[in-house]
Amino acid sequence: MGSDPATLGAAGLLTALAALFFTASVVSLAFFGIKKLRFLIAKERCAPPRMGLSFLFVCLSLGAGFCAWALVIMGRGAINPDRLYAYAVCGAAMGLAFGLFPRTSGSLLAVLALSSLALAWMESAAWHASLPGLEVARLSVYEANDSSSFVGLSAPDRNALPVVQNLRLPPGELRFEAELLSVRGPLAAFIGTGFHRLTGLRAGAERVALPVEPGPLHEPSFLAFLAPLLGLSREPFLSQGIAAVEFARARLRIGLEPGFVLSFD
Repeated sequence: MGSDPATLGAAGLLTALAALFFTASVVSLAFFGIKKLRFLIAKERCAPPRMGLSFLFVCLSLGAGFCAWALVIMGRGAINPDRLYAYAVCGAAMGLAFGLFPRTSGSLLAVLALSSLALAWMESAAWHASLPGLEVARLSVYEANDSSSFVGLSAPDRNALPVVQNLRLPPGELRFEAELLSVRGPLAAFIGTGFHRLTGLRAGAERVALPVEPGPLHEPSFLAFLAPLLGLSREPFLSQGIAAVEFARARLRIGLEPGFVLSFD
């Protein structure tokens, strides 16, 4: 389970949150110490403000809770701590800003986290979740000659096209064209790790594009550059050739490992 992206993403997120709150508590402690020192030097009669001390205890409690949770997931998933250093450094950097400017940076971090989650969720909604053994598409050749091929294409997941449709294709060897969407990092713990969709068919040297629903991070969207920053990556797939002969049948499925498997009936 150590290589499971969802488990690793969850452990990374909890590690970052623990580092954030621990760093913020250190910053808060430093500020409280400075205020307390100034209070003692000035010998003021009024008590020093307690807001900094309350903030310190809240951050320490949250940091300890997230740290314990991260350790539990690391133990169950057999995750090497070396893989979480980057998350800890990022969390500490955000914790420094949060400790210095709690309200401003806290609001910005919350908006950033929710926006990232919303964008990734809307993008994944335009795809289909990849499960081992799931059938992506089935192709049946009804008629084949030197001028064209008449085939039936069925897709259990609608993919913005009818579940079953007949197509007249150019002559030549047939191939499935598809894409994989991989999610890595903290977002994998919320939306999943793998998605797919059927994008087209190849008939000889010609490509027949199938309609797909574009997500907010789909090129040429102006937000497409955010995909790698959010841990999303797309990988094209082209199957091996399917002979265009009458009564030929082929199925495209999701394999046990992330990827596609072509089988013949």
